[in-house]
Amino acid sequence: MSTGQSYNVDRLGIFTPKQVDTTELKTGEVGWVVCAIKDILGAPVGDTLTHHHNQQLKYYRALRK
Repeated sequence: MSTGQSYNVDRLGIFTPKQVDTTELKTGEVGWVVCAIKDILGAPVGDTLTHHHNQQLKYYRALRK
């Protein structure tokens, strides 16, 4: 979301602890996404992913370690 770029999702899945393909990620699930991002800066670690047509999010203060 921080880069303002849009990418198509090729595969999406969750850990159960094995990798299982799915069509959506739900609250609390730890998942993985496969996209055709050619640049390492296209999706920085910790960045937020949203649906292209629904980018409205509520932001909360970051948790401290």
